[in-house]
Amino acid sequence: MKITKFFALIAAAGLATACGGDDDNSGDQPGTSERGTLSLTASTNKILNNGTDEVVFTVMFTPEGSTAQDITGKAKIYESGNNTAIEGNKFSTHIDGTYKFYAAYGPNVSQVVEIVVEPVVIELPADPQPTNTQFAHRHLLIDHTGTECPNCPTMMSSLEELAADSQYNTQYLLACSHSYNRTDPMYNTASVRIGQKLGNGYYPYVMMDLNKTLGVMNSAVAVNVQNLKKLLDDNKVEAADAGISAAVSATSKKIIIKAEVKAAVTGNYRIGMWLLEDKIEAAQAGARVPEHNIHYNAVRAVVGSLTDLNGEELGSIEAGKSVQIERTIDVSDDWKVANCKVLLFVTSAADTATPLKNCAVCPVGGTVAYDYK
Repeated sequence: MKITKFFALIAAAGLATACGGDDDNSGDQPGTSERGTLSLTASTNKILNNGTDEVVFTVMFTPEGSTAQDITGKAKIYESGNNTAIEGNKFSTHIDGTYKFYAAYGPNVSQVVEIVVEPVVIELPADPQPTNTQFAHRHLLIDHTGTECPNCPTMMSSLEELAADSQYNTQYLLACSHSYNRTDPMYNTASVRIGQKLGNGYYPYVMMDLNKTLGVMNSAVAVNVQNLKKLLDDNKVEAADAGISAAVSATSKKIIIKAEVKAAVTGNYRIGMWLLEDKIEAAQAGARVPEHNIHYNAVRAVVGSLTDLNGEELGSIEAGKSVQIERTIDVSDDWKVANCKVLLFVTSAADTATPLKNCAVCPVGGTVAYDYK
């Protein structure tokens, strides 16, 4: 699907480009009135956008009539055009582009240092067991929710309690579809369609495996947890029909998804790809604890057609064989890409009742390999 522009670059990670080193940061400077020459240097002027390649900055200060001193721990380093100092003296990112930084120490401001971040497309991980088709299985739970839904925090607490139970938290992945209210910052075309096709008109409602008749209505927290566990117990899958491997890269304009599906059972398969985002701050009606205002696993975009949410056709795959697919998502300025991940699921055309056969999640800038039992 088409989603325009690039996201508002992440201040805490230094993700913005602009010009100059004359930003007004008065009142936010380290305490000194001494004047001199301030110099900012970088360990490298070119890194990759893999999130681990990094620049290390050094700040030197030469007081008038004196010798240079290393004051890296005392000065502040700013991204030009951004009125927030970066954390520490290191910079890394998943987003390509040209970034400019300067240092400030009392009334002294350094020259601007330019860092070029080059894109790298991550390749699929090697299959750790090429002859194996005994895949671990995970269900997909979808929480139909919204920020103005006063009962939704009850289900949020229930899902948190379920996630804390090691007997169950490896059996499923979670996506949160915010379709309750238009003022919700996570409300979008994709979540609306998910709500229409897979919801039951009540909020909150947690359903399983793209079958809206398999689900849990809201009650008290303890009852919700009991019902969620029963839902998982009653639909336990001993052997997954297929497995998923993926790699997700990001540039300043696109998220690049490479995926591979390997069949354990010969059949016609589809693959779904949904972009999810974590750590979204938005006031939640009925919030009982501050954590209810921090949202995770929010659906941001769906790859492919919204008419059929079972995913794109991969065709027939023989047992032991695999098929690869590559797709992109245009980045929106509403997202913090560093907090995003891609939910991938494989569905079977032969099963109309519970078409979803397995799922996996891959962070932006990372990979996920086949998960074998």
